[in-house]
Amino acid sequence: MKSKIKFGESLKLLISALDISISRLSKAINVDTSLANRWVNEKRIPSYNTPYIENIAEYLSKNIQNSYQLECLKRIIGSHMDISEENISSDNIKEVIFQFLNEAHGYSRECKKNEQRIKSYAREQKIDLKNINADYLDHLELSNEDKIIPGIGNIINQGISLIETAANIKGTKENNTIYLTCLSEIYTYNFDFEDRQRCINALLKAIENGWNIVFLIRLNDNKKRTANFINYVRPLIKTSKLSIYYTKNYVHSGINDERLIIPGVGAMSSLLTSISLNSYHAFYFKNKAAVEIMNENMQSILSSASKLLTHYYFYGDKKEDSSFYLMEIEEKMGNRFLYKFCFSVLTMPEEIFVKLLKRVGLPEDEIIIELYYYKTRLKSFIQNLKDSEYRDICLLESIEKLIKERQYHLYTRSGVYLVDMEVGDIIEYLENIIKLLEKYENYHIGFISNDNKGFDNNYFCYVKERQAAFFGAFNSSTTIPEHRILITEPMSVKALAEYFEELWENMAPVNKNKSDIIQWLNRYITLLKRQL
Repeated sequence: MKSKIKFGESLKLLISALDISISRLSKAINVDTSLANRWVNEKRIPSYNTPYIENIAEYLSKNIQNSYQLECLKRIIGSHMDISEENISSDNIKEVIFQFLNEAHGYSRECKKNEQRIKSYAREQKIDLKNINADYLDHLELSNEDKIIPGIGNIINQGISLIETAANIKGTKENNTIYLTCLSEIYTYNFDFEDRQRCINALLKAIENGWNIVFLIRLNDNKKRTANFINYVRPLIKTSKLSIYYTKNYVHSGINDERLIIPGVGAMSSLLTSISLNSYHAFYFKNKAAVEIMNENMQSILSSASKLLTHYYFYGDKKEDSSFYLMEIEEKMGNRFLYKFCFSVLTMPEEIFVKLLKRVGLPEDEIIIELYYYKTRLKSFIQNLKDSEYRDICLLESIEKLIKERQYHLYTRSGVYLVDMEVGDIIEYLENIIKLLEKYENYHIGFISNDNKGFDNNYFCYVKERQAAFFGAFNSSTTIPEHRILITEPMSVKALAEYFEELWENMAPVNKNKSDIIQWLNRYITLLKRQL
């Protein structure tokens, strides 16, 4: 087995073999001699994302004066790397030196972290660092709070309790992220409603206290599981403090491993030892060194084995306008689901749309942009209705708000506004909706109650088959949206499309049958005309 070597020692060996002084090296790579000295003496390590190691490798490879120096480098590198001396030549020496220094650099950083863990352990155990011998470097004792938890119910309860502990602590600059995984099926079927609600409430409280939430989910063919997960975390979406990463591979040693990591608070890692749920166990850690090790492992997984599922677009951000992406997706063919509180703005006559934009006080230049997006999306909407099925899902409450209170939720690029409408405009709007329903066989509108599947007027969702899904979330007290989330990962988009398909199928026929909807809207039109 090759012996590991630190960065400073590896650099010292290389420059000694080539008879290059520290001052000469530092001048060649344009750094201060004192900094190069600190590298060699292991007082400092080059930071990541800097060109130092690459520059050193390039300079050293160009300053090999003879075959003897090359042979010296081969012996040095070959004794510390998994590469035979025969495979090192003048043609690849630059790349080999770079790899050699890079591996040594990583080992130095690992050693530094271990030193920090030892210091942390010494403080916890109240041990004088001078009394820590080599035995302590081989292992660290766990705290008396660390334990093994048996049984799925106990694990879930202890995990939520750990989150609740963090929720009562202010997140700090160093420790401000709670990491959770959803890699297996086990929690899907053993996490009851009360546990879910308790967990979400704890996470929301943690967010209020300055914590961010990161989920790592494994995507597979179980699209219902994926859709249920996204629906489950919906309350976290509107905080903009939630990030969802995904993997399609088994990133843990076992296929049912799950983790909860809260830096500075605690961590859990669960394992299934057999098919029986009673054989599900979790390691529970409060020891700071153990928590930090699990945190580092999670960072490694997120950076190398996963991808970000969600992308945020904040309202009012002109650099990244989600309306542009929505317009592009609208142009593409494919079936579409839209869930929002009230009727789609694309079903509104242009004159009324402009009138409402002016009523909410948008400046003229913003109205021009809104109208451009409206016209472009409307054109795509009409064209796609010839070949694709479009289904809008609205809340029953929205009809009452429109007819009785004469108010409409107007969705714009800058926000959602609750705007008053005149009776004549409402009649014209409803007549236009009926016209679209009668003209296009592929266009449907359905209604659900406010308590159906937990939907309410704080969200909207747009799902275009095989393209993307948009989520919007806003504050219910002001109806001013905070952000939109874009999901383009194909399996997740398909999962959401099937989720809304199932929701549509389970709706009462009277709330989605086209003839019933048209008859219902005509009755409201008759009622409104009496008020003119």
